[in-house]
Amino acid sequence: WASLGAGGPCAAMAMASARPSPGKMTAPRRRRVGALLALTLAWLALALLQNGARAGPAEAAKAQAKRRKAMMAAGGDGGIVTFGNANYSTIVDRRRDFDIVLVFTARSPRYGCSVCNAVETTLADVAASYKATRSGKAPELFFAAVDVDSGRELFNRYDMQHAPHVYALPRRDVKGGDALAEAGELLSSAEYEGLTAVHIANAIDEELGVRIRITNDASLAWAAMALLVLLAAAAGHYAEGDVSRFLALARSRHIWLFVCLATYGFGVSGSVYCIIRGTPLYRRYGQYGPTLFSEGGRDQYVLEGVSVSLLCIAIGISIMVMNFAARNRTVDDKVNPIVGTALNVLRVFATTIALAAAAVLLCKLFELYVFKTRWYDGIETMPEVLRPYLRAPPKVKKSSGLIPRLAKFTYFSFVNAKTAGGVVKKFDTL
Repeated sequence: WASLGAGGPCAAMAMASARPSPGKMTAPRRRRVGALLALTLAWLALALLQNGARAGPAEAAKAQAKRRKAMMAAGGDGGIVTFGNANYSTIVDRRRDFDIVLVFTARSPRYGCSVCNAVETTLADVAASYKATRSGKAPELFFAAVDVDSGRELFNRYDMQHAPHVYALPRRDVKGGDALAEAGELLSSAEYEGLTAVHIANAIDEELGVRIRITNDASLAWAAMALLVLLAAAAGHYAEGDVSRFLALARSRHIWLFVCLATYGFGVSGSVYCIIRGTPLYRRYGQYGPTLFSEGGRDQYVLEGVSVSLLCIAIGISIMVMNFAARNRTVDDKVNPIVGTALNVLRVFATTIALAAAAVLLCKLFELYVFKTRWYDGIETMPEVLRPYLRAPPKVKKSSGLIPRLAKFTYFSFVNAKTAGGVVKKFDTL
C-alpha cells in the first residue's frame, strides 16, 4: 500500500484486473503446450512405425515358414507335391523363400499321355537326387505337379490345351500377383521326348541357380553281384574241393540251360539300361495306383523289364515242353496197352496245354509291344522298294478266294492290329 502511494486500493484493483484469469492461457503458454503435444504425438507415431517395421518381417517370415512346412508335409522333401484348385494360389502366388519346379500333367490313363508320365517320373528322380545331395540343409527347391483332373480351373486359367508344361518359379518377395505369368517354361516342347534327369538338372541350374547332382540307385547292381557270389559259393560247396566233380557240374546240360535262360532274360529285360539310368522299380500315380509299365517308348521301369524277360522265357519253356511232349510217344511193347494209352492221352494233353500257353503268352507280348511302340508303322520296317505296294490294303469281296483273304488278314495283323482279340476277330470275319 505504501508503494502505491495516493493511488491506494484503486491502483491495486487496476493491476489485479490486468492479470490473466486462471481459466485463460497466454499465447506463449499455448505455444509451449502445443509443442509438447506435437512431440508426444510424433513419439507415439514413431514407436508405432518401429513396432510395425519389426512385426512385418516377423509375420512374413512366419507365413513363409508355414508354407514351407506345408510343402514338406505334402511330400515335398524328395517327392512331388500335388497342387489343386484350392491350394495352388495359397503357396505359389504368395511370398516364399523357396523355388518351385512345377509341371502341368495329365496322369490318368484315359488321356494316353505317355510323355506326361515320363516327364513326371524323371522329375521325381531329380527330386530324390536333390534330397540325397543337399547335405541335410533345408530345401531351397520344391517340385510340384498340377494334374488336369484336380486342377481343371488352373488349366483353363492359363489356357493350356495340352500337356506337359514345366515351369521354373523363383522365390518371391511380393504378395499377390501371378507367379506363373511372371515365369517362363523350363523346357521346350521338343525336349520332352527322351528327357533325362541330367537334362532337367542342368536346366534348373541355369534358370534358378540350384545345382543338383544326379545319383543313380545301385541296389540292382549290388543285388546282381550278391547273386553271383551266392552261385559261386553254392558251386564250391557242391564240388567240395574235388576238381572232377566241379568239371562234371560245369558240363551239366541243366546248368547251361539255366545260364542261357538267365543270360537271355538279362539281355531282354534291359537291366543294363536300368542300372545306368537308375530307374525306379515301378511308379505310383496318386489315385490311379501303381503301374509297372512306363508309357514312354524309350523309358522303362525295373519290374517292366523283368516282366518282359520272364514272359519271353515262359514262351520258350512252353515251346520246349510242347516239343518234349510231342516227341516222347509210348511205343514200348512191354508197356501195358491201357497204361500206354493213358500216357499218350497225357502226352497230347501236355502238348495242347503247352501250345495254348505259348499262344496266350505270345498274344500278351504282342499287346505289350503295341503298347510300347504306338508310333510304329509295320510297313516302315519293310524294305523301301516294297512299301508302295503295301500301302494299299488288299480288297476282299464275298466271292474272293482263300489267297486274297489270307493277304487281307496278314496286312491287318501286320499294320492295323492293336490287340490279340482284334486279330482273332478279324480272322473269324475273313
